Amino acid sequence: MSDKKRNLKEVLVNHFDRQDKDSFKNFGSSSFTKSWQEPYKFLENYLRKKNLHNKSFLDYCCGTGVHSIFPAKLGAKVTGTDFSPASINIAKKRANFFHVERECNFILQDAKDIKALKDKFDFAICIQSLLYLDLDDTFERLSKLLKENGELIIIESVSGNFLFDLNRKRNAKKISSIFSNSLNKYSSLEIIDTSKKYFDISKEEYFGLTTSLSYILEKKLKITFLTKIFIFFDLLLKKIPFFRKFFFTTLIILRKN
Repeated sequence: MSDKKRNLKEVLVNHFDRQDKDSFKNFGSSSFTKSWQEPYKFLENYLRKKNLHNKSFLDYCCGTGVHSIFPAKLGAKVTGTDFSPASINIAKKRANFFHVERECNFILQDAKDIKALKDKFDFAICIQSLLYLDLDDTFERLSKLLKENGELIIIESVSGNFLFDLNRKRNAKKISSIFSNSLNKYSSLEIIDTSKKYFDISKEEYFGLTTSLSYILEKKLKITFLTKIFIFFDLLLKKIPFFRKFFFTTLIILRKN
């Protein structure tokens, strides 16, 4: 690992280790404000339709286990991996709090180290973590970790909207002014094109265009009654391919080919 990459990793580990250590009493979509829940609700509704009982499920870059609990409650055997010791500790607390500790195994490891993962998985998720990773390496690695016809679900905030990108650059500088340029988001097109080398695309979904306005109203003014209206507008706009590049978040369901 180069000195630059090693130093960036240390910055990121320190950043995630400073996260709220008492935030383990919720999980999944309920962990977010109403305006930001839609992609995670979509994921949960999709998983409900699958028979996850005793299926092997990988939460790649699991963080504090926010998205590990839901598949565990559906009967999946969940393995979560992350490079932040504090995040892994919170994930274990979260699993205990929701009584799924027997279904969850959280492993402290770098995303590039798959040696600790001996088995292959039926399902994998990678949520809001791609900006820290090399796309091609990550998709190749996840393809190796999945069984034949295994499914990978990506949820990622993407670049393409000028206003969103400005806000991301500001947030990246809060993490590290030195490495902020290394924390630029990928576009949905970059993610999709790279994934095609290893996966077939089953579904693409887009979230968070007009709901960004409801997010501001919710955070600043505690106004939530307009959220459903903004969600409806997003549903209409994402049907038009031209507008998809302006959405804040993409969800992609991939099947190993």
